[in-house]
Amino acid sequence: MKLFKYSLFALALLYGNAAFSQTPAEANAYFESGDYQLASEAYQKLLKKKSRRADIALYHFRLAYSASKLNDMETAIEHYKKAASKYPKSNFYLGEYYFDHYNFQEAADAYEAYLSALDETDSLYSEIEKKQKQSALGARFLNRVEDVAIVDSMVVDKANFIEKFNLSREIGTLTQQKEFNGVRNQSLSTFTTQRGDRQYFSKTENGNVNLFTKIKLLDSWSEAQPLADLNTEANENFPFLMLDGVTLYFASDSEESMGGYDIFITRLNTEDNSFLKPENIGMPFNSPFNDYMMVIDELNRVGWFASDRYLPEGKVAIYQFIPNTEKKIVRSENLDSIIDKARISSFAELDDEQKMLLNKSENARNVVVNKIFINDKISYVDASDFNSNEARNFYYQVEKLKEELTVSVEELVSLREAYAGTRNENSRKNIASKIYSLEARLREIKPQVEQLTVKMRNEEIKSLR
Repeated sequence: MKLFKYSLFALALLYGNAAFSQTPAEANAYFESGDYQLASEAYQKLLKKKSRRADIALYHFRLAYSASKLNDMETAIEHYKKAASKYPKSNFYLGEYYFDHYNFQEAADAYEAYLSALDETDSLYSEIEKKQKQSALGARFLNRVEDVAIVDSMVVDKANFIEKFNLSREIGTLTQQKEFNGVRNQSLSTFTTQRGDRQYFSKTENGNVNLFTKIKLLDSWSEAQPLADLNTEANENFPFLMLDGVTLYFASDSEESMGGYDIFITRLNTEDNSFLKPENIGMPFNSPFNDYMMVIDELNRVGWFASDRYLPEGKVAIYQFIPNTEKKIVRSENLDSIIDKARISSFAELDDEQKMLLNKSENARNVVVNKIFINDKISYVDASDFNSNEARNFYYQVEKLKEELTVSVEELVSLREAYAGTRNENSRKNIASKIYSLEARLREIKPQVEQLTVKMRNEEIKSLR
């Protein structure tokens, strides 16, 4: 009887071990046939056994690859790291994952490790080197993400996306063109200044998209001149000139881009009519996708840019934002919070002042501007009527101050009502301090408006003589 029991126990143990055991041949067969669920289970079992040390790295690599196909990235990352010393391709997959999830420093390190295992003659070398540089650039930008209020977006067809930019006529006009480059239709754009006297535009030349400008003559346009300071061997496209006549935004997919088009800023040196070295404006405006067509309406405090991030082919999102008067950087100890800002994971919750600015900007684009009086005989409808650039710039400064004046007066009324309605002594002191500061600022604004208005009129009259 005892012998029979021992025999049953041994038989059960034998079948149990057989059920648990997994041969390398079976695991490899699952993997090579693309059955990644069974392959993943099989390699995990093999790793729990005391497998031959020479095979362990292979099991880690194939388990990681199988897990990634099953979207189990936690397992994939763990085992890619364990396989990396023997299977350098692990670092490539790690780099891809980290880059897609905005962990740019980890991506840069992973690509660098993969590069060190490649020969420079390898066909992949230049591609991985480019990815490593883009990752390093992303890591630098992630340290200086601009804290800007992105308030809305809409997805539109890329073929006519510029039609959706709601520019007021005081900013200028923007049009979109299509040009077949031998492979596909290429989107191009033309920006015409508010006076209609200069254009900045893009067109295809020798296979690349470049930037050009031309000036309005008496009854025609000058020959197009390339912007040699800005054009590279890559593509430069989608120019927009600010009201100051100096600051130019454009898009480029050069080596300074994180991937695809990035938005750049440059300024015109008026002494020799050359442009300064362009700077990538960073996140959240730029991403590893295509980002372009930055437009800022300074008078109405609103801006837009386009991006195809996370969108299907042929679609683009137009993001609307409230421009900062001074650049503010996202400050947080939480990296995930910074990444959320960089990726535009959500829209900003607007305070009352921002809501008011946004409403005013929408209204301003739908109404006729009040007349601008130069003297008792001359009045203009909008800024494009000015003959003098200096006078026009004074006008813009006056309008900004008037906007500040309006906002400040409304805030002052609100503060005075709050002061009258509270009985808490500390609150009253705090509100009183804000009231005094605001009153002091209002005393400064009014004479500034008067002085700039006089300068505006004098400069314009001088130019008309």
